[in-house]
Amino acid sequence: MEGELTSSWLYRVAAANLVKLEELLSGLLELYPEVHSCSNICLDYGIAPAWIRALAIWCRLAESRIHKLDLARVFPGRHLNWFVHGNGAPSSGRNSGGRSVWWLAFIFCPRCLDQQIKDGLPIHRRAEWTLAFLTHCPQHQDEPLRHYCLCCHREEPRWVVAPKGKDEEVQCRHCGTALSHWPRGTIDRFSPPLQLTLRLESTILRSLSGQAPDPFWVGNVDADTFANLVSDLFLLLAEPDRQGVLALADHLGGEDWWDKHRLGYGVVTTVASLQHWASRLKMVASVAKCLLGERSLQFFRFRGPRCVGQRDLYPFAILFRELPVDHHEELIRRAMRWPDPLADQILRVLKR
Repeated sequence: MEGELTSSWLYRVAAANLVKLEELLSGLLELYPEVHSCSNICLDYGIAPAWIRALAIWCRLAESRIHKLDLARVFPGRHLNWFVHGNGAPSSGRNSGGRSVWWLAFIFCPRCLDQQIKDGLPIHRRAEWTLAFLTHCPQHQDEPLRHYCLCCHREEPRWVVAPKGKDEEVQCRHCGTALSHWPRGTIDRFSPPLQLTLRLESTILRSLSGQAPDPFWVGNVDADTFANLVSDLFLLLAEPDRQGVLALADHLGGEDWWDKHRLGYGVVTTVASLQHWASRLKMVASVAKCLLGERSLQFFRFRGPRCVGQRDLYPFAILFRELPVDHHEELIRRAMRWPDPLADQILRVLKR
């Protein structure tokens, strides 16, 4: 299906043949020795031509239809780090000539799955659900994207479609519980920090399809400039601090998180390796603070002495303080390519 992940499609092929996806891949590796590789194979991103040919022959499809599912084509020019993939190879790999065949994190929106049933569509995972910055469903913004069953907490719950009265529902294959959503109200009832953070997620998603961002963020810039800026900020905020204990993002999210949403996140590492939506949400919120600078203090509560006397330098004064000194030059070099509001703030910090 258009917009579906390759691994989602293969999961449906496996289910139709009453086998697991791992068994399906083992069979393909036996039938087509040319797909064996000395490097890891990701089914969802940059899949090798030999795999596309083998899958096309095996499933009796045109190669072009499989090409269209590749995330490298759906989001051209975006590195694998744009997608949640941190635990892909270890947990979902199959041996391929000494290396692993793996797929991206099993992330889904429960409400979208229910809607797919109502629309008579095959249950499938959408490509955009794997984007690392996306913590909530783009369609149902009050629904966090999940990677586990809310009942048994098993990751990669897979699913089965079972009858529910006159209708059907999507259930966890492991425990048989419905993967239904827990209503959390509408987006308008969320706290201002959460509304702002989800607004940024929507803006980044639109920029990947070529739509220029709202000037609210960094003035008038085109879509590519904004996407590249966001990518730079994600890399910066994931860097370790001087002590090598926390990421820089942790220094921007200590005391000012919203009050009505108990997130339970831990220390940030890198946005692409975090599956839980709440941990990635913290990173996206930190990017929002960098984009808005002092204006972000209108949305995020701030407690503590870190900003006293330097509100106009927030948050880059904190980032420069916590970033290892030998990384300062690289940050300055990057910042000179950024839009003027951010580049100017870096210059003001340096002058202080």
